[in-house]
Formats: sequence, C-alpha cells, structure tokens
Amino acid sequence: MIAGTDGRFRAAGYSFGTWAQAADFADRQSRRSTISREDVDNRQPRQLAEGPVRKTPSLTVPATELDHGVTKSADGRYRAGGYVFETEPQARSYALRRTSGVPGLQSARRVEEARPTYQSPPPPPAPPSTPPPPPQRTKPSPTLWAPPHQPSVRRVRPAVKPQREPRWIVGPELLEIGPISFDAKLVYVGHQADPYGYPRHPALIDPALTVAERYVSSDTVNSWNADYHAFDPAARRGYLEWLAAGRPGGAAPAFAKLYFYGLERRLLLDDAKAEAHLILAELRRLMVSYGEDYNFGPAAAKLIDLASLIAKEDGPRTRPNLLLGNGYELPLKLRIELGEQVAAGEPLGSDAALCWLLATPQTYPRTAITRCFDEFLDLWGRRFAEIYPAGLKVRVPKARINYRYQSSNGFHADMILPNVPDLSGTSAPLGRLRNLMDECSDALGSYSRLVGGNASVRGTLPAAALLPPVMSKGPFGEPLRAARRGLALTPDKPTITTTAAILDATMLPDPGDGGTVNTACQKQLAQRLDAIGVGFEPDRRYGATGPMSVGSIIGLFELGDTSPLATDDPTYATARSVVDIAILAASSDGAIVPAEILAIGDHIAGFSELHEGAHRRLAAHIAVATEQPPRLAAALKRLADLPNDARRNVATAAAATILADGQILPAEVRFLENLYKVLGLPQDDVYGLLHRGGGGDAPVTVMAARPEAGIPLPREMPKSELLIDSVRLARIRSETTDVSKLLASIFVEDAAPPVEKVVGAEIGRYGGLDKAHEALLALIVENPETTRSDFDAAARAVRLMPDGAIETINEWAFDKFDEPIFEDDETLIIPAHILKLLEQMDAS
Repeated sequence: MIAGTDGRFRAAGYSFGTWAQAADFADRQSRRSTISREDVDNRQPRQLAEGPVRKTPSLTVPATELDHGVTKSADGRYRAGGYVFETEPQARSYALRRTSGVPGLQSARRVEEARPTYQSPPPPPAPPSTPPPPPQRTKPSPTLWAPPHQPSVRRVRPAVKPQREPRWIVGPELLEIGPISFDAKLVYVGHQADPYGYPRHPALIDPALTVAERYVSSDTVNSWNADYHAFDPAARRGYLEWLAAGRPGGAAPAFAKLYFYGLERRLLLDDAKAEAHLILAELRRLMVSYGEDYNFGPAAAKLIDLASLIAKEDGPRTRPNLLLGNGYELPLKLRIELGEQVAAGEPLGSDAALCWLLATPQTYPRTAITRCFDEFLDLWGRRFAEIYPAGLKVRVPKARINYRYQSSNGFHADMILPNVPDLSGTSAPLGRLRNLMDECSDALGSYSRLVGGNASVRGTLPAAALLPPVMSKGPFGEPLRAARRGLALTPDKPTITTTAAILDATMLPDPGDGGTVNTACQKQLAQRLDAIGVGFEPDRRYGATGPMSVGSIIGLFELGDTSPLATDDPTYATARSVVDIAILAASSDGAIVPAEILAIGDHIAGFSELHEGAHRRLAAHIAVATEQPPRLAAALKRLADLPNDARRNVATAAAATILADGQILPAEVRFLENLYKVLGLPQDDVYGLLHRGGGGDAPVTVMAARPEAGIPLPREMPKSELLIDSVRLARIRSETTDVSKLLASIFVEDAAPPVEKVVGAEIGRYGGLDKAHEALLALIVENPETTRSDFDAAARAVRLMPDGAIETINEWAFDKFDEPIFEDDETLIIPAHILKLLEQMDAS
C-alpha cells in the first residue's frame, strides 16, 4: 500500500480516500490469498452478492419433504415459502420466521426476507514462531511507482485481537474506546463479524476500529448514511466525544441519527419492552435539539409514537406543530387519537382538525403560516369556531388501523388495531379545512411580509395593526389595547387633539415643524387607528379634506361594534355636506355660538338611515369643523353632485343654523342668497324661509286654536236673481289695462339670470378643469417654481382670482392624486412626482 501525491492511498491497483479503507482492503486481499484450493473445494457454496434469496418459478422436480415446510430439490437446493436457498439452515430459518407471527405488535427479524450473510472461513493456523527471513531487495513494480520527491510508504495494519460479541449497555458503564474514556449509556459495543450483513447494525461501536487523534466540528458528516463502521476515524472520534459529553445539542445531526439506530434496534429487534420508558425519554430529549433535522426528526417522531404505545404511556394529546407534516403518512399516535374520537361519535375540535390537516402528506403550508405559526394558531381557532361552532363531524370510515413500522436497517414491526377506525384514507373534510387554512394565510400575508423583513417588529403596534381584526381581542392584540389606553378617549363625545400627538401615539414619523403629512402616512394612520378601534376626522376616505399638517385638529371617537361605514354611502355624503354648509353658515357672521352647533346636531339626528357609528363620525366632523371650518369653494363645489331633495335639505339646515342664535345679520342673508344661487333654487325663497323661521313650506302657526263661545250666525237670506252691469264692467277693465301698462313702464326689473345647469367640465389637457384653470396650470407646469406675484398676474390674465384658482386647482389635484399640487406661499413649487404625472397627462 502506498500514499500518492494527491493525498489518496493505493492498494492492489485501487485508490482509496482514507488510509483505513486502503488498509482494510489490503488485509482482505491478503487473507483471500492465503486460502488454499483445497479449502475452497471443501467449504460451502458462496452466496451471491445480491443476497441468498431468489424467487424462481415453480418447477416440477422431485423433492424430498422436510419439516417446517422445507423441501429439498433434486438439484440439491432447498425451498421454503416459494424461495430457493443454498443450504438447509437458511431455508429452515426463513420458514421458522415466516410462521412465528405474533398478533398485535411484533418484533420481526426481517419478516419479509432475511438476507443470510456469507461467513469467510477462518484463516489457516499461524506457522510456528520463527525469526523472519532477512528482507530481499527486489525490483519495484511499475504499479507501485511514486515520484522521486515522494517516496512510497507501505503501512502494515496491526493485528486486532478477537473482540467480544455485540452487547447492549444500559449504563452508565465506563468504557475506553481508543484514546477516549466515557460513561456509556444506551449503546451497543462489540465486534461485528460482517458489518454489511442484515439486519444492519450501524450503531455498534467496534473498539477495533481506528479513532483519530482529533475531530473538527466543522467536518461534514452525512446523516442519511450514518454508520459507525463506515465513519472515517475523525468522525468516529467526534461521535465518541459527543457520547462522552452527554449527547448534547449543537453537534452534527448524523451523531443523533446513529445513536437513534441503537435505540430503535434495542426496542424493536431485541424486544426490550422493559426499557421502553428509558428509550422514550432519551428520544424526546434528542427531539428538542435535533427534531428539525429532516433525517432525524420524522424517524424519531415515528419511533416515539410506537414507544409510547409499548410503554403504555397516557401522554397529552397531539398539539398542532409544523413537524407533523414531515412524514409520508399520518403519525400513528394521531391516527389512534382521531380514530378513537370519531368512533366515540365526538366532533373534532380546532386543534384535532388542524393536526389532521398538517399531518396529511398533501398539505403544504404557505410562508405566512410557517413564519407566523403562533399567530396562525390563534386565527385558526377563532375562524374555526365561527364556521364550526359545534365542531367538525366526520363520518366513521370502514378502514381500521393496520400500521407497519419500517426500519431502514432491515426489520419492521406491525401493529393492528381492529376496533379503531383509520382516517388516513378520508379526504372529503380535508378540502374544506385546506380552504380555511388558505384564507387564514391570506389574512396574515401583510403581517408575515413585515415580520419577514424585520423580525424585531413582532409584538409592536405597527405589526399588530396588520393582523386581522378578529385577533385584536387575543394575546397578539395587546399592543393595540395599550395604544388605545394611551389615547385617553372621552366617553360619549369626540376627543379633540392634534396630528402631532396622534402620529406619536401610533408610532408614525413626524414630518417636522409645519410639515405636511403625505398620503402614504395618512393611510397608515387610518389603518392603525382602525385596528385600535378608533375613528378620526377629517378622514379623507369618507370625504374630501384639505391638507393635513402636524398642527391640524383631529377628532377621535370610538368605532364601536357596528359594521364599518361604506366610503361611498350616499346618505352619509349628503349628511357630511349638510354639516359643511351649516358650519359655513354659522361662521358667516364671524363667530360660531353653541346654539348653532346644537342646531346642526339636531338636524343631523334626522338622518335615521345612518347607524350609530356614522352618527359618531358626523359628531366628530362637527367638532373638528367648528375649530377649522372647511373651505367655501370646495364645499359649494361638492353640492353640484347632490340630488334635488338633498339640496333642499342643505338649504333648510343652513337657514335653521343661522336662526339658532336668534338674530339675522346681513352677512348671513348674503350667504344664504349665494347658497340658493349655487343650489339652483329661487332666491325669493330665502326671505320666506327666514320669515317662517326656517320651517320650510308648511303653514306657520300664529296662535294655537282654542274653542270659544260666540254669537250665533244669522239665518241665510233667501236667494235672489243677480243683475250685472256690463257697461260698468267694460269700463273697469279698460282702466285696469291702462294702469298696468303705466306701471310696467316705470318698474322695469332686470331679467332673472337663467339657472346654470351643472355639467362636467370640458375634457382637455387636464380632464376636470375648465379652460381658464387648465391654461393657468399649463403655465405653472412649464415653470415648476413660480413666484406668487407671477402667478397672480397669470391668474388675472385669464380672468381668475388668484386665491380661488389655487383652491380650485388643489381640489382637482386631490381628486386626481390624493394630495395638493402646491401650497399658498411666496414661491409655488410643484413636487417632482406630481410634476411627472402632469407632464404625462400633457403628453397624452
């Protein structure tokens, strides 16, 4: 055997990665070469490499009947159970195993087939001890050539003393394997004559195998083929060090898998039922550290289920977890739990139904579920209770549990429970449960993406605001409840505060002194306050509002348990317009008094179609509008979309508000005249309405009627013939006509202007603006930074009032972009993103 320059070892023309493999191969070759021809002729025929069991078609040949169903054919071979064997012990052993079944749980030593292994004949006796002959110089073989600077090294494997048969150590027992001493516990130790025989014994610690001087934890050890015999010396040392340290977590999963093989063999193949509780405790301890490893976790979970049944342990019921779906079938324990519950006629609860769904091989949870599993469990329980308040009822299937535990080391164990239904083949309820799981996953999508980007936000208000509303009363809604307590709402009436205070309470960034809150921040504010259960005004979702700055007034109110208000509710839109116009009417004389606010509230109470939440929102809007009234032009513009009945309602509310303080000022009359003109109503009705006290067109009650005693009426005179003087009647008519012509020439009144019909603006470069405002906006787009004096001159050039033009263009921008184009300042600057959108509209 030589060492090559590439770090590999060569023996008999073959190349090996480690010295131990090359030495083992060279040793087998040397032993094979010592067998004489006579020994080969006298030994038993060698089995094929594929195994001794070969199934052949039945042939009609003379056969000799032996016991246990074994027959000897004329060709010298033995048959049992349809299989052919080379020797009688092989056939007899297979027949005995085949007929020795035990009902219920049985430990089977390769029940289906047992692969007998070929045992090499013992080596010939060693010759008498004589001094070795002196070495002779021979010409080196070409196959053993090595470069001049790398002399060939021949290593001789030391002789190994015969070892004891494999034994099981319950422990603790002090062992010394190579350079390592440790207290062995629940391990197999001993020599395995054929490490490749069946059943395999990969967990057997063979003291004769080489152990390295050191092990580096970064060395990769494959867990899918864990075998102490196949480990290299460094991996063996790492495994022994892991055992000496008490089998802790954090090591290579292959060590846990190798240790698992020994526990599995002891419990099932050795049928050590008395040690089931020890093995079960060790498996559960390892699952804590290595349960997420795909090669260890599913196999250990299956053995834990089986071991708990063998130990007759009444443990807790299975809880939902993501590890349930790591196998290719339902876990045995879960199958028994579901079957017993269904057999008893009990419906499945949320936990049992979810365990069934997660353990089904066809279930693939989405990222939102795997990333936020605890939140998913809370949402699943609440949604399941809404859909199945009495639990999920499942029909009892005909199939019964017939379970087979298949080991990867050549043996299996069967369990048959004839009285327990098996739900592993039932699929109808799983479709409905899978749809519910997908709905929960969609509801957690936004929350999952936020937590995936920054895990530290879990448990904070920004994350809790993204949870479904049904979870606000659970443990994950505590940040929402804490934020609600911090707002200190006033019961039964709106709470007036500022934008800066609300931004701080909802953990939103402050735009700075006098800064404007952009649209994205307003949307986040609305979302978080909705999650807390608090409404606010002005809320642009329920009507156009002006720009929101850090100093703006905000009214807060409790949303309550009522259904959310639709953003396009026409009744609420009418009521909101009534409030805006009534507030403007009350402020037309320069001051708003409490009597006028009460009159507005009384008028709004007449909208009985709106639910309690809508009335609370209107009350908050009244409180805010009292502090900062809406813009007149914007409020009047919104009246064009109202129906005729709603316009009458607005006019009546405005008149009632003006009359509430008991006095009528000229400014208030002028406001009503302009309002009637915009609404398209006769202006003469203003004076009649004010005269009647805002009571509408109904008759005015001057004095309450009461019965009184009076003078009886005289008797009716008898009817007589009526005589008409036609000459006198003609003269009176002529005189009346002349007087009418004279008065008509004196009192000539201006013709009443026709009522302009509200129509949509002509669609031009900027749809929704008239030609004058469109031309002014186009001029500003060409010069994004325009001084106020230049803007005023441009506005007057197109016959527009500058302030009114700014307000109209900003209202149009709110409808188009949800934010104004520019603020009233010394320099009018259009934001870059708005300018880009305007240029795109201009180009189109």
